[in-house]
Amino acid sequence: MKFNSCNWITHGLNFERSHIEMCCLRCHIGGGNLFVKMDYKGEIPDWNEIFELKKPYIEENKRGEINPKCEGCFNLWDKEWFEENHYFNYLHFNHWTHCNCRCIYCFTDYDKEFFNTQRYYNVLPVIKDMFAKKLFKPGGEITFAGGEPTILDEFEDLLDLLVNSDVVQKIIIHTSGIKYSEAIARGITKGIVDVVLSLDAGSAETFKKIKNVNAYNKVVENTKKYAAAEDRENIPLVATKYIIMPEINDNIEEAEKWLTMTYESGVRSIVLDIEHEWFCLQREKKAFPKHAREVLYYIHERAAELGLQVTLYNSARYFINNEKDFPNYDFIPYHYASFGKVFNDETQAASD
Repeated sequence: MKFNSCNWITHGLNFERSHIEMCCLRCHIGGGNLFVKMDYKGEIPDWNEIFELKKPYIEENKRGEINPKCEGCFNLWDKEWFEENHYFNYLHFNHWTHCNCRCIYCFTDYDKEFFNTQRYYNVLPVIKDMFAKKLFKPGGEITFAGGEPTILDEFEDLLDLLVNSDVVQKIIIHTSGIKYSEAIARGITKGIVDVVLSLDAGSAETFKKIKNVNAYNKVVENTKKYAAAEDRENIPLVATKYIIMPEINDNIEEAEKWLTMTYESGVRSIVLDIEHEWFCLQREKKAFPKHAREVLYYIHERAAELGLQVTLYNSARYFINNEKDFPNYDFIPYHYASFGKVFNDETQAASD
């Protein structure tokens, strides 16, 4: 049946610290706080209950309605959706905030209850149960974000299980890059793991301002190790990320240092975003600074010269997709999903 919906509503789950949501985009433009299960602490869910709790959202879409919390989300597609809904194909784990740095743009910086807490629940038993009951459809995607994934006690075992499962097609790891993970490297070599390293800077000085930790050189070293693990003939699996921060790295000089470091490290892909709270404020005032526009444009132009694949996250996606006066708007790449794949209706249908 053809209707307007998204992969998260139909086949996704986002595991948070104390509940399960429909997707992971609740704090960005579009993408809503669609709760599936409250007061969740890591127990193996009643999967039939989960499917029933998701069902009203799917039926809403079938009626041609879009939940107000999803308005404007870039993941909504009008396409043929499978009627069989009793499986999962997209999982996002965001169930902890413990980290080895303190980024000034992190939501825990103003959510003191959860700042850098080590409280979390194990998801390895949940994944094993889901796989045993064949509820995860082969070819799906799993993402780890939260705080820092590599410092979770179960991370290496969990990632090895997923990489060797022959069920998961793509695993996306967002990491500070401070701690090197052999499991991530093995996943990159197998062509299954995409790793996004949070640099946000091209110099140690700027890195410390944003991350509040002296670890720039270590992250660059680990970036080179991960880049060396990938097959150069295939789609890039390693990327460095740059979140544009007001009055810190929102200048061409810092962006050029980051791009040069990325290229010289052997990385062939970058991820670009804009600090969310600042962006929303500029959006409300309709006054996104000219120099920040110029930085966005410069990064895209320079990335093309260096042969770097560009992926836009969240606020950057929204900005470039909606700012019609942006320079060379029609030529700026616009990716719908993880940086390892460029989705369109045809490739998405094929993956389903």
